[in-house]
Amino acid sequence: MVLEAPRVDAAIRHYDPAFDDMERQFCETAWLAGRGFGFADNCMIPHEKRLSLICMDSLCTRNRPNVTECFERMEARPSYENAVPDCMTGEDHE
Repeated sequence: MVLEAPRVDAAIRHYDPAFDDMERQFCETAWLAGRGFGFADNCMIPHEKRLSLICMDSLCTRNRPNVTECFERMEARPSYENAVPDCMTGEDHE
């Protein structure tokens, strides 16, 4: 994928291997660091949320069904619903 903005294209090339690694990890475990939701998974939430808000989440989930499923499980957690929307401002959605 080539985008008009050079920085965006460079960022995609930078993150693509990380999402590939995540896809492989999710073949082995339910979460990044093992069977239970942990700190590593929690650290991915801002990245996933930001990509979603700018309609670029397909960049990390395309051809990665395990990453897609994990992000869906993250968003389905009660703690996500209680914390993430509450800390976002109107500017975050622009």
